[in-house]
Amino acid sequence: MKKLFLLMIFLIPVQSQAVEFFQDFREGDVIRQVVFTGLVFIDLNQTKAFRAKGQKELNAALGEEPSQEEIDTMIGLGTIGHALVTWAIPPEWRETWQMFSIGAETCAVYANYRNAEMSVGFTYNFK
Repeated sequence: MKKLFLLMIFLIPVQSQAVEFFQDFREGDVIRQVVFTGLVFIDLNQTKAFRAKGQKELNAALGEEPSQEEIDTMIGLGTIGHALVTWAIPPEWRETWQMFSIGAETCAVYANYRNAEMSVGFTYNFK
């Protein structure tokens, strides 16, 4: 759990420096990727909180009752995969891809908030 948190925290500054690593990344590409990563982090915390309360997961990819390790693994791989797809697709498609992803993740965060009465925040428990 701690490793995933550290990896996600590591990805934010790496993504903010992506212009240096990937010459064809534009500033907007980097900003959108950081926004997406932040939304994923909120979703991750919401998922862990309502799983701790015994509620079922709504994301079919995770299954109804994923373990904390499964949540960490799937969300971490998904975040890294999203960044790799963003890098791999042609620059003219990136904004559409990223905005769609941001919209989908925003809907997931809102659904968690509305359906499970969860708060939106960046708290993290290191236990």
